[in-house]
Amino acid sequence: MNKVKSAVVGFAVVISMGFVATSTMAAGMGGKAVGTWKTPKGSVIRITGGGNSIVGTIVSVKDKSRRDSKNPNKAKRSRKLPGIRMFNLRKNGADAWKGSLYNTEDGKTYAGHVKVLSANKIKLSGCVAAIFCKSQTWTRK
Repeated sequence: MNKVKSAVVGFAVVISMGFVATSTMAAGMGGKAVGTWKTPKGSVIRITGGGNSIVGTIVSVKDKSRRDSKNPNKAKRSRKLPGIRMFNLRKNGADAWKGSLYNTEDGKTYAGHVKVLSANKIKLSGCVAAIFCKSQTWTRK
């Protein structure tokens, strides 16, 4: 009976170790940026994906009446901000992604990047001509 019990416990340990290894690999492949984040102005952004790319989508904004009024496409200017994709970035090193960022405040798209600073902080930067940059730090919600 002890041999059967030992085999069952041993099997459970092997299964658990496989789960931990899989979770660790996922975290190293974009998992650290994946989640829900709060911006300094109180908006909430959800980052999904992992691996080679991440996507940032607006979940909520402080001013519920605000629209995408600065969008260069006149047909999109009346849409509400929640649901708008802010960025789709590609992997660019350890815990870093780069690509284009859409700014709803001015309706422009900028070159930018996201970098994980810690488990609960990321830094988002957008640049014009690679020399005029603005950054903000988001906190995990």
